[in-house]
Amino acid sequence: MTEVADRSRVRRAALSIGLYVGIASAVLTVAGVAVLVTTISLKARQESSSTASAAPRTATRWPGWWNGTR
Repeated sequence: MTEVADRSRVRRAALSIGLYVGIASAVLTVAGVAVLVTTISLKARQESSSTASAAPRTATRWPGWWNGTR
């Protein structure tokens, strides 16, 4: 095999491997994001009514270093 043919073959093989790695990376990234979005959606807290709001965070409700209880 000549040097030119050998380089051409190596270049084609590298392009093919790079393409497969890129496609696999994209597929895995999309799958990972889909799993994260699905998990967050399924574990999200459901509101009991449309006007419900979260309770305010106060020093007595949330003990810790900021209100001197630790």
